[in-house]
Amino acid sequence: MGLEFDGYYIPSREHLIDCIKGAKVFSKFDCKSGFYQIKMGNESKRFTAFSTPQGQYIWNVLPMGLANAPQIFQRKMDNLFKDYFEFVFVYIDDILIASKSMKDHIKHLEIFSDACHKQELVLSEKKATIAVNKIEFLGILIDETGIFIKDLAKYRKDFRPLLKETESSKWKWEEIHTQRVRKLKQVCSNLPKLAIPQDEDELVVYTDANDYRWAAVLMKKTTTGEEPCRYTGGLFTEQQA
Repeated sequence: MGLEFDGYYIPSREHLIDCIKGAKVFSKFDCKSGFYQIKMGNESKRFTAFSTPQGQYIWNVLPMGLANAPQIFQRKMDNLFKDYFEFVFVYIDDILIASKSMKDHIKHLEIFSDACHKQELVLSEKKATIAVNKIEFLGILIDETGIFIKDLAKYRKDFRPLLKETESSKWKWEEIHTQRVRKLKQVCSNLPKLAIPQDEDELVVYTDANDYRWAAVLMKKTTTGEEPCRYTGGLFTEQQA
């Protein structure tokens, strides 16, 4: 393993949502001391040297904190599970197995276990969750749905000046900010679920905007109406407004 710049792709939540379409059974795993399972190349070890009162040391395995560490580990995991991308989703050292049925899930777990054994990949027993219908992964509660905070841009508007503090300005918290924080807490405690669109679904996009913010929602048509699949929105900059 070298220390040259590595721009390898790290998957996003959007990628995750696309991967789990139609899945109903889930398992998740965490690599035990994940980075430490990758050996450093001899030519790179000297760049990890550090000094202590007891002497100078170098890392023999990939240490946490290196700028390239996440990309290096992601590449290793993607190569390991490249033949199983239909049911294995990997985000650095977090792994999600998603299947459309319990029968498929058992088969997928066997394949996953064999791959880990062959590559000597060590998993954390304490952090494993196996064969459930609802699971939290990367901060998203998954059961064919996701989460969102409706009108987040509107609630953020009053905080915007606080993010532009300069040497000539002072940070000032006012009652309106306290009220907005309370409102955000209330909204976050009642988050609606998002449907995950399937390939055969008919989709509709709605958009809206005013002088300071923009918003859009992706809906899928159902026999009873429409269900939200995705929300997005934001504040216009001074140049855009």
